[in-house]
Amino acid sequence: LLNRLRENLDGCMDLGEALTCGLDAAIELNGAKLGTLQLLHATSSELRIAAQRGFKSDFLQFFASVRAGDDCACGRALWDRQMVYVEDVAIDPGFAQLREQAKKAGFVAVLSQPLVTTAGRLMGVMSVHFDRDRPLRGQYPLVNRLCAFQIADAAVRLAPVGEWGEGA
Repeated sequence: LLNRLRENLDGCMDLGEALTCGLDAAIELNGAKLGTLQLLHATSSELRIAAQRGFKSDFLQFFASVRAGDDCACGRALWDRQMVYVEDVAIDPGFAQLREQAKKAGFVAVLSQPLVTTAGRLMGVMSVHFDRDRPLRGQYPLVNRLCAFQIADAAVRLAPVGEWGEGA
C-alpha cells in the first residue's frame, strides 16, 4: 500500500488531489471509516481541514480551525509533534468536551499523526477515525509515520509557496 501511495502521489498534479489520495490510503491502511487531513496555515499556525472523508458539515465547521494544544487528538498531535491515539473517546479525559461531536460523527477512537516531511518540516496532521475500539498494534506507528512522510512531501511539492507548513 505504501509503494502504491508513493506512485499515486508522484502522479498527482495538484494539492487537493494529492491530499485526497493520501487520506484514502491512510483510511485503508488503518481500517478506519472516517478521516481528515489538515494543513498548517503558515501565518495563523492553525490547522485547517484540506481533505476529508465521511464527515458532515457540522463536524467540519466545529473543527475548521485547530490550534496546537487544543483538546482534540489533532491539536495534541500538533503540539507534541508525535502520533496521538485515543482508544476510547468516551473515557479519555482530554476528549471530555468533544464527546458529543465524536458521537454525532460516529467514531469512538481516533489516531492523529503529524505530517512531517522527510526534511523535518511540519505540514499538518492526518487523522483517521474508527467506529469501534481498535487496539493499536505495534506496526501502526511506523507505518503511519511513513504514510505521513509521503503525504507531507507531496504537499510541499504541490502547495503554493509560503501558504502552508511550518517556516513557509
